[in-house]
Amino acid sequence: MIDPDLYKLHKTLLIIADEIDRICRQNSIKYSLYEGTLIGAVRHQGFIPWDDDLDIAMLRDDYTRFIEFCKKDLGDNFNLITYENTKDYGYNFAKITLKGTRVKEGNYIKEKLSEIWVDVFPLDNVPASNLKKSIQKIRNYFYIKLLEEKCDGISKNEQNKKKILFFKFLGIINKIVPVSYIKHKNQLNCIKYNKLRTEYISSMSSSYGY
Repeated sequence: MIDPDLYKLHKTLLIIADEIDRICRQNSIKYSLYEGTLIGAVRHQGFIPWDDDLDIAMLRDDYTRFIEFCKKDLGDNFNLITYENTKDYGYNFAKITLKGTRVKEGNYIKEKLSEIWVDVFPLDNVPASNLKKSIQKIRNYFYIKLLEEKCDGISKNEQNKKKILFFKFLGIINKIVPVSYIKHKNQLNCIKYNKLRTEYISSMSSSYGY
């Protein structure tokens, strides 16, 4: 039997998803359910019973259009959170949130309360060359971790001494380099091959990395 609080969360996520779907349908924007949300839709004809989020993905061009239409047409009950409009938000994907809701976000040192959200991920082209893939992947990981340290901090439960030292090192860099510059470099790395025709695409925007 599903937990009552989780059921309420699922209902709230669907309210947000309906608004995203409205924006996309009105403006001919293609999107897909993504990650565990897609698995749940296929395997459970809904949410994975224990899942607590909802993920959507779209190609970068559609994503860019989606953001622009949200700025103009998003319903009054919703908020758009992106790299550009939220200083302490460190991820290169958008969140659509429902106003008036509250949830504790993550298990990081820098705890924060957020409105309940749905993630919208852009998908970018991946080069064919293994060398170029490796370079893009390493840069992507480094920028994401820099922003994660800056905006969220390390997990409160982290016990790995190497990871703790790595985050301390990133903290030193973050004191020197503006977060706006890191976001800019990360964005350029993500879209670097989008003008080329490539066989594969990837989400390079989340904490899961390349």
